[in-house]
Amino acid sequence: MGSEAIAGACERATEEEIAELLRLAELQEQETMLDRFIERDLEFSRLTIRAAGNIPMELIFNEVSLICRHHPDIQTLRLREMDMIRPTYRAAVEVIRQRDPDTARNVTRHFMGMKDAHFLDVIMKSGLF
Repeated sequence: MGSEAIAGACERATEEEIAELLRLAELQEQETMLDRFIERDLEFSRLTIRAAGNIPMELIFNEVSLICRHHPDIQTLRLREMDMIRPTYRAAVEVIRQRDPDTARNVTRHFMGMKDAHFLDVIMKSGLF
């Protein structure tokens, strides 16, 4: 879902939406409180999806964000390595600024695949499931 949101944002995001994404990325770079980092991560994702103009994806994200809010332990595991994740927000903004959806899709699919594999490993080792 993330790679399609970023690819869609490459095509449809306004300069104002890109500026807001950059503002959120800059805040994430400075954030030290995990709960705020998690909340802003959801905000960044929501804005990226909205900038993509993909209403079905936004509706799906609404459900995903509810799950995230009701199961904060999952989000805590996913985002606890804030230092590793911080640069990804600005990188996403830079990819969107390039306005090349095919490259964005390929780059983010590769990166998200690695990130998802790492997260699955973390979850399996956590004993949550």
